[in-house]
Amino acid sequence: MALDPDPDAAQRDLDILADQIPRVASIYAPSGSRASTTYALMLGQEPSAFVLQRDRQSALEATRAMYDARRPGRLTPEYQAYQDLLQRKVEAEDALLTAQVEEAASGTPVPAGLAAEVQRLARLLEEPAKRFQPLERALDRANDEHMAARFYRANQKLEGASADGAPSVVATPPPEAWSSQEGWIPWRFSAKDLPVSPPFPSKGPSPSGRSTEVPGTFLATLTIGMDIRRVTFARPWMDLGLFTSGFWRMRPSAPFPLLSSGQPDSPSPGPMPWRIDGLLLARNLQIHGAWEDPADPRLLATAGLLPFTPRGPGTLVPSPGPAEGSLVLRAPGIQIIGLFCTLLPRCPDPDPRAFRIPEAVH
Repeated sequence: MALDPDPDAAQRDLDILADQIPRVASIYAPSGSRASTTYALMLGQEPSAFVLQRDRQSALEATRAMYDARRPGRLTPEYQAYQDLLQRKVEAEDALLTAQVEEAASGTPVPAGLAAEVQRLARLLEEPAKRFQPLERALDRANDEHMAARFYRANQKLEGASADGAPSVVATPPPEAWSSQEGWIPWRFSAKDLPVSPPFPSKGPSPSGRSTEVPGTFLATLTIGMDIRRVTFARPWMDLGLFTSGFWRMRPSAPFPLLSSGQPDSPSPGPMPWRIDGLLLARNLQIHGAWEDPADPRLLATAGLLPFTPRGPGTLVPSPGPAEGSLVLRAPGIQIIGLFCTLLPRCPDPDPRAFRIPEAVH
C-alpha cells in the first residue's frame, strides 16, 4: 500500500487503516468490522459495581510501593528503575531481532554480545518483576472498582475522538518524520533458481532445456532491496485495561457472546480477535529478476511478489535490467508492507466474585 506524501493525508489514511480489524489470514484483508465501532459496543455492556475489600487493600499497598507520595504523579525510585530496565530489555530485543533479520537476508553476522545483553537484562528483571508484577495486577483491579464511571469516561473519550470520522491514532514516529533519513534500516534478500508461476500462459519450455516443476513456471534469480522501519500506534481514546478486566460482562442482548475468544484460529474468534498496533514501512524498493526465458518481462511485474503491488499509479516503475531476460522494478516512495497486530485475550472474562449481590461482597 503506497502512502500519500502529504503528512495530513497520510494521517487520515492511517486512521482509516488502524480502525480496520484484519481477517485471520496471512495476507491482509479487512474483516468488515471496525475497532472503534466494536469498542463502542463493548462500552455498552454491563460493568460490575462491586470489588472485594481485600482487593482494595492490595491496591492501596501497590500504590504506596509504585508511586511517590511526596511527588504526586512520580514513580518511586525502585519502580522507576524497574520500568527503565524493562525499556532497555525491549530495545535490546529489537536490536537483536533486527540483526537476525539482517543476517538471514545478507549474511551479515549478528554483532557479538547482543544475545548476551538480552539474557543479562532478563536476569536483572527477575527479582523486581516478582515484586512489581503482582502489584501492577492489584492496581489494575483497583482501577476496576468504579467500572460504571470508567465506562462513562471511556465513552466520552471515544465520542470526542470520533467527532470528525475515524478516531485518530498517534503514530511514533509521526508521518511528517518518515521522510527523514534517521530510523531506516537497510534490508536485502536474494534467491537463485526460484520457481515463480506467472498468471499468464507459458510460451513453451525454457531455452536452456532445464525442466520446471510446474508448467508455465520459470526459474528466476530474484533480488529485493529496500529500507525498512517500524511505526507504533497509540490510541489515547481507548482504555486498553478494559480488554483484560474481569469486572464487566456481556449483556444477554449482546449480538455476540465474546469480543475475543483469545484463539484467532478458532471457528468463532469474535469480532475483535486482535487490533492493529503498528506498521512496517519500506522505501527505496528495488526488485531485480532474471529468467532463463527472456521472452516475457511481464513475469516479475505480475507474479504477486511478497506484499508489494506492482500495479497502481506511482507504485513500481519498470526499467531494463543489466542483462537480457531481466527486469528491475523501482519504487522510491514510502509504502506499507506489513502490520503489527496485538492478539487480544479472552474478552470479557468476568470474575464471578465481582457480580455478587452487595450483601455477599466482603
